[in-house]
Amino acid sequence: MFKAKFILVVIIIICSYLYFTNPNGIAITKDGKVDGLINNGRAILQSGKFWKLQLERANINYNKNLTPGESMSSIMQESDQDLREYYKEVDDNSKGIYTSEEVMANSLRRKADSIEKAGNYRESDEWSEKSRLETIEDCKIVIPIIEAKLINIKNSYTLIFLVICIIVFIILVAITRHQKAIVVRIKKSSEICSRGDSCFNRRLFSEAIACYSKSIELNSKNLSAYSKRGDAKTYLKDYKNAIADYAKAMEINPNYENTYIKSGFVKNSQRDYIGAIADFSKAIEINPQNGDNYSKRGSAKIALKDYTGAISDLTKVLNIGSKDASVYALRAFVKDTIEDYDGAIADYSKAIKIKPKDADIYYRRGEAKSHKLDYDGAIADYTKAIEIYPYDTPAYFIRGENKISIRDFKGAIADFTKVIEINPEHANAYYSRGLSKIELGQNDRACMDLRRAGELGIDKAFDTMQQYCH
Repeated sequence: MFKAKFILVVIIIICSYLYFTNPNGIAITKDGKVDGLINNGRAILQSGKFWKLQLERANINYNKNLTPGESMSSIMQESDQDLREYYKEVDDNSKGIYTSEEVMANSLRRKADSIEKAGNYRESDEWSEKSRLETIEDCKIVIPIIEAKLINIKNSYTLIFLVICIIVFIILVAITRHQKAIVVRIKKSSEICSRGDSCFNRRLFSEAIACYSKSIELNSKNLSAYSKRGDAKTYLKDYKNAIADYAKAMEINPNYENTYIKSGFVKNSQRDYIGAIADFSKAIEINPQNGDNYSKRGSAKIALKDYTGAISDLTKVLNIGSKDASVYALRAFVKDTIEDYDGAIADYSKAIKIKPKDADIYYRRGEAKSHKLDYDGAIADYTKAIEIYPYDTPAYFIRGENKISIRDFKGAIADFTKVIEINPEHANAYYSRGLSKIELGQNDRACMDLRRAGELGIDKAFDTMQQYCH
């Protein structure tokens, strides 16, 4: 808007200058053209006024030069006559001072100077006369051209100029009013958006959405309102419309990192992993030093089984300087998935150094060691996880499974029993404890566990009972 107002003001100033000012002399050439861009503008806006002034000046110039002026020679002859009389008086008074030869020399010098000046005066007179005659001839050519132009001018552009000025002024007033209205709407939009924030903070998401929508009606470029309305819709699980709001925020400001992060999060939760990766990639493009974006993109790549890409992203996070144990743990999980057990164990170990009281990391490292068939190492990690969190039923159960692998059936039975104490409905614990008791020859007790496992949904437990329970 400012640029438009500036341009309109400049137009008014230029048009006013061209309309109210006149050229210094005759601005018409002998071929009938107006000389110069500014004079052309004057001719257009002033129309008849411009040509009348040109005709007036041409006639004055013509009439002024019809009669030759007094020549420079005649003017200077009078001056020389006065000068000669003065020098004669000087010579008469100097007879006693100068010799006759000196007086003669001075007289000759004065005559030579007089002759030289007379020649110069004649040249000046000749040039003046030539210029006068040329001006007369030029006027004879230009005057008919101007008169013909005046005859052909049918319309005056004065009214047009005034109309243009009025229109431009009206446009300026309209722009100013429109700008003021926009400022008022933007201010009102911000106030309503703030009310939406208050509702959002009190978890009144529907009310917040209503405020944000009203804010957007007043200011369709309110990025914050679109983004926050998307947040509120996300909380209400209206994911499709939340993504649409984030997309609109991206249109308003394509370089706002946080919008892409939130959009990617929602898409990831809806299993649109390709869309999530695209959003996180854009966020990375905007801020390549934000390691969290690489981590999020890596997680989406894991869902697509792009394990190489995931490891690359998680490595980038660590290279940026992250000391987050969860990043090492996630990369370890990916390495475990692609059977790089040594790499997985190394990453889990780094995570444990950063976060030594995290039971889950010990549990995960135990899984990697178990996959590597290092059952003793796995059992040690599960034991550490249980020390940190004594109610970790998965750790008890999987430790029991690893004890079966090293034929420590009594130890396995103890772990499965602990699982059942914590969760009496754990079907697999009953089944695995029953198998361990069979290995120890405790078939009667084993059959009780197998029957319970079958009742809890493990059908194969009944098949095992047919084989060992009579």
